[in-house]
Amino acid sequence: MLNNILYWTLTLIFCGFILYSGVIDFISRPEIVEAFAELGYPSYFPRMLGIANILGVIFIIYKKSWFLKEWAYAGIAFTLIGACYSHYMVSGLSKKIVTPSIILFLLAVSFFLWKKKRKY
Repeated sequence: MLNNILYWTLTLIFCGFILYSGVIDFISRPEIVEAFAELGYPSYFPRMLGIANILGVIFIIYKKSWFLKEWAYAGIAFTLIGACYSHYMVSGLSKKIVTPSIILFLLAVSFFLWKKKRKY
């Protein structure tokens, strides 16, 4: 019971961050496009990433398909690792790496709690 409460609490916090980021990226305001350009990404990348993040959140919350859920966790993990690496390559060890690292940690804990409670 405690694992289930912890799983849903962490998952909803993590999904809230990713959903917010996905919507902001999808809208692609000029400052977002500029921030991605500083990291070396093309102008269409934020919108594509936003769509992928929104779909990932839907698949993580969706209870019927463990296959889609695992792929969504993996895709978002790759995105967050890529964000940390991109910021590191451009800015070095700066505070810009902290947020994606924390969200990646929440993702990992959520994933392992889900795997623990999942019936085989």
